[in-house]
Amino acid sequence: MTNLFDLSNDVAVVLGATGTLGGVVAEGLASAGARVAVVGRNGERGHACVERIRAIGGNAEFFSADALDRAASGDARQRMIFLRNRLADFELYVSLLGLIDPAAEAARLQKQQAEKVLNTV
Repeated sequence: MTNLFDLSNDVAVVLGATGTLGGVVAEGLASAGARVAVVGRNGERGHACVERIRAIGGNAEFFSADALDRAASGDARQRMIFLRNRLADFELYVSLLGLIDPAAEAARLQKQQAEKVLNTV
């Protein structure tokens, strides 16, 4: 019987792989045999993710990109062409971008809650 989760010879691009969820997804794809492009903002965490994948016998490479900074990221289509040329055609594209600043979001929610309480008094 063929393994339904065998990704041998497949290439996966995981945007946001430097985050917790993205890193776990990248590792899971690699453990199923995929070559993984680890894409994210944080080089230290990106390289750590690559090392974890390599430690389990996987194949991965880190690419630095910031989806929030258009000037730094450049044209997304050009980046995908670069990745395709570098890694061969990719079959899997996963986007787990953390586009929310956690501290700013927490402050916004706290302000909303405070306003809600004050408006009901």
